[in-house]
Amino acid sequence: MQTLQGRLILAAVVAVIFRFGVFFVVKGIRRGHRKNLDTIDGGFGRTAVVLGAIGYIAKGAIVCFAGVLVAYSALAFVPRKAEGIGAVFQTMRQQQFGPELLNAAGVGLISYGLFLACRAKIGTMANDY
Repeated sequence: MQTLQGRLILAAVVAVIFRFGVFFVVKGIRRGHRKNLDTIDGGFGRTAVVLGAIGYIAKGAIVCFAGVLVAYSALAFVPRKAEGIGAVFQTMRQQQFGPELLNAAGVGLISYGLFLACRAKIGTMANDY
């Protein structure tokens, strides 16, 4: 991060990280995860779709937030801000609505985990994110 080339490489990495985050958010909004489920009929299938939508949106938002922190660390030359997912949650906690952000992230990640459990029962074995 001390040279221009290093910052440009880091900017490219940030773009990739942010793009993955946006991909997950869009997948959750469009409910693209439905193709990974054998059936979406019945209460269990509908629950899996809703859990997946909430989970993918939360996962994408967290990944985007991590990208923003890496970008900030590169632009402001604060390497400690680019520490990983722990730094993401620590920074979220320090914001004005920190506890609410952490609760939303927690609920979203729990939803994603429950979706993966549902997918294990009624899902296809597609190899995607």
